[in-house]
Amino acid sequence: MQDPQPTLRKRLVRTLEWVVGIACLTLIVSEFILTNLPKLSADVSGPIHPNDLMGAMFNLSNKGFLPVYDVKAGCKVMRVDTPPFRDGDFVEPITVYFSESRAEILSPGTK
Repeated sequence: MQDPQPTLRKRLVRTLEWVVGIACLTLIVSEFILTNLPKLSADVSGPIHPNDLMGAMFNLSNKGFLPVYDVKAGCKVMRVDTPPFRDGDFVEPITVYFSESRAEILSPGTK
């Protein structure tokens, strides 16, 4: 005949399984919330001229519920049309950062 009461070891294992399960569920929910709450958008505030690539003005706005920290917006030049290159010449994409494109904190609702 078996003892109807679970042993202490079985209780500890069951309790540990519950604690690990609740911790995993908490981490999953927290990751989902923190991933989906920040809503950043970039809008063009003026005309874009093909001959003046750096003259376009963009507004980066935080439409989420949480602030975003250490914001650094950059402009990445992927391709430059120039006269034909010699063999072996290759221009890699370059990212340019301007001093006015940095913010330590972008609070909700700000641009």
